[in-house]
Amino acid sequence: MNEVIYDERLTLKQFKNTYPNYTGKLIVNPHDEYCIGLHYHVGTFYYKDGELHREDGPAVESADGGKEWYQKGKRHREDGPAIEYADGDKSWWIRRDELSEEEYKQWQRKHKLEKFLEDEI
Repeated sequence: MNEVIYDERLTLKQFKNTYPNYTGKLIVNPHDEYCIGLHYHVGTFYYKDGELHREDGPAVESADGGKEWYQKGKRHREDGPAIEYADGDKSWWIRRDELSEEEYKQWQRKHKLEKFLEDEI
C-alpha cells in the first residue's frame, strides 16, 4: 500500500485550498470539522488532528479488502484484531504493541474484569 503523508490539521475548506488538484474522495465527519478521510486508489484513510484515527471502524480500508484500526496514530483495537489482511490473516495490537492471539485474549479478559470492577465500585 502506498503511504499517505498528511500531517496538517485542516478544515475541509483549508484542505481544498491547500490541495486544489486533489481528485480523490474526501470524507468529512460532520461532528468534527477537522476529521477528514482521504480516499485514494489504494484505499480510504481516516485522519483526526493529522493522525490516523477512527472510533467507529477501521482508519484504513485498503482497496484489496484489508482493514487497519488506529486510535490517535497508534494501531489499536480492543474488540478484535487491529489488522485484518485481505488474505484472511489477522494481527492484534493494543496501544501500538503487537500481541499474539493468545496474549490478546488474555489482555481482553483482564480488561473486561477491570472494567467490571470499576463499574461495581
